[in-house]
Amino acid sequence: YLDILMCPHGVSTAYEMRGHPEIFEAFEVLKRDGKVRHFGISSHSAPSAAIEAAIDMKVYSAAMVAYNVVNHAYVKPALERAKREDFGVVAMKVARPVYPGEYNQPANPERLVKINTEFPGPLKVPHKAYLWALRNPNLTAVISEMQSADLVRDNLPLAAPKRG
Repeated sequence: YLDILMCPHGVSTAYEMRGHPEIFEAFEVLKRDGKVRHFGISSHSAPSAAIEAAIDMKVYSAAMVAYNVVNHAYVKPALERAKREDFGVVAMKVARPVYPGEYNQPANPERLVKINTEFPGPLKVPHKAYLWALRNPNLTAVISEMQSADLVRDNLPLAAPKRG
């Protein structure tokens, strides 16, 4: 069966998570009608605080947050708690600090050292970043770039059953 998640996107504060009761009402209707099974949030800022607040509310079951080689130490305690409490965490922006894309400025070389040291060899830099995150047993999933069919085909070999 398909596990469907309803996810208000771009939450910045705990207030935004709880300040709109109409969202909770809509979720309950959709859940009752079998259209969604889980309720989550996504947040582009303060990933650790977003995870902690969502867990504390006991309404949400997942969060999609920025997680990468720059902020991993800060987010680690929240990820560990999420795992203990069976709360799903999807990592986004995983490759952004090491591979900002063809339309952005080059990545900071110091950030590349960690990825290239841990994953030497011919893999592309974004692939190394995705694999770095995927080995974290406290994450549920990692989001990859998928703006084109070519990118999907390029990233597809990284998809595998999660270990750990």
